[in-house]
Amino acid sequence: MALNLDYGATFLDLAGIKKPEDVQGESLIPLMNQTAGDEWRKSIYYHYYEYPGWHSVRKQYGVRTEVHKLIHFYGDDIDDWEMFDLVNDPNELVNLYGMPQFADMQASLKAELHRLQVEYKDTKFVEDQETPAQIYSADYRESWEKQKINYIMQNMELIDDEEEFLTV
Repeated sequence: MALNLDYGATFLDLAGIKKPEDVQGESLIPLMNQTAGDEWRKSIYYHYYEYPGWHSVRKQYGVRTEVHKLIHFYGDDIDDWEMFDLVNDPNELVNLYGMPQFADMQASLKAELHRLQVEYKDTKFVEDQETPAQIYSADYRESWEKQKINYIMQNMELIDDEEEFLTV
């Protein structure tokens, strides 16, 4: 299983540069060389938290393996879980969450979900906050937003590369 966050680690590997500790991805070179072995990723974690946003995807986080998916939808008006068997139900039509015959799989997926949240450091968000970014101080968020606006203004060539539209 490969993720878009693996691209950075792969480019660093190709350039012969050691991957920094804070880069979450893994180099895809072992997969391409078919030398990845059993230690390669068996599941992926995701988190959508920008609802309502331009894509209108509800706030959710989940884990996906080759054969199963567990999703937790959350927000002011929703707290719901879904679990699917991707082999026997590839269109995800039958929600298996809460069915007693799938309790072991549900527990296993919840444990894997928690493991990945810890690995990717996505454990400090509070589900009723607007975004996980609110764990950062207001000063930090303001500085980051100004940097982002300056970058966009520079990229659109509305200001020179050395200029700042907003002082950081």
